Amino acid sequence: VLLQLLHSSLTRAIAAMPAFQCPALPPASVAPSDEVYKSKPDISEAFKFIGGQRLPWAGETTEVTSPIVDSSTDKRTVIGRVAAFQEADAVEAVEAAAKAWDRGQGCWPQSTLAERIAAVR
Repeated sequence: VLLQLLHSSLTRAIAAMPAFQCPALPPASVAPSDEVYKSKPDISEAFKFIGGQRLPWAGETTEVTSPIVDSSTDKRTVIGRVAAFQEADAVEAVEAAAKAWDRGQGCWPQSTLAERIAAVR
């Protein structure tokens, strides 16, 4: 009986509570005239990194944006462009990764963190 009373009391208390609403805040923004805007990163690196090699890219690219809004356009700030892989590019990358992984015995999983960082740089 005590548990039923407690359950009823809690149910009534919860039902009487106002619904929670997340506060709506404006997005963080920066203007091109702001000093910090000039120091935004630029990652315009259109290349393929496949099989441990950085290969040139001549295909389409995809815009990379920051979560920070450009106050002059009200759009996310563009910080660069990267290669937009098509299916064949993605398959090539996956096959190279599978070969490098070699069920955990390949060159990549056996490399040290420092060796992996050097390879990506």
